Amino acid sequence: MSSQTSTRTRKIVARVIALVLALLICDVLYDLYCPRTTHMRGIRRGRSGAVETAMWRSYYEKQRLRLFNQLSELLRTQYHMPLIRSNQVAYYAANAAFVFKDGKERADYEKAFAIRRQRTATLRKTTGRESTSCCESHGARWRKL
Repeated sequence: MSSQTSTRTRKIVARVIALVLALLICDVLYDLYCPRTTHMRGIRRGRSGAVETAMWRSYYEKQRLRLFNQLSELLRTQYHMPLIRSNQVAYYAANAAFVFKDGKERADYEKAFAIRRQRTATLRKTTGRESTSCCESHGARWRKL
């Protein structure tokens, strides 16, 4: 009897774990791929300015992880982005910032702008705004140098 009970308990535990994993995967996919719009009018300027100042400090002190965390926090609290999408955009932005900062040649800067385009595409999905023109104009300005 005890072997039947333990086998049955294992099956129940396995099903519960599978259900929790399936729900987690669905949540991640919904977070990343379902369109959501975020209105940027509810930004608290004082808090946003403080976080941006801290981000510049992290950037100049070459604190990559701290910059990523601050960007992610800013995107979640001020721009009301979902958790996974805010981490994705923060990763693209922080990575592009340090690729650009460490760049020595034109190819390095082009690589940073390619990463920045990924971030812009993800932001466009969230905000519903066309923002590639800004990225392209900055890219064109740096390409002339």
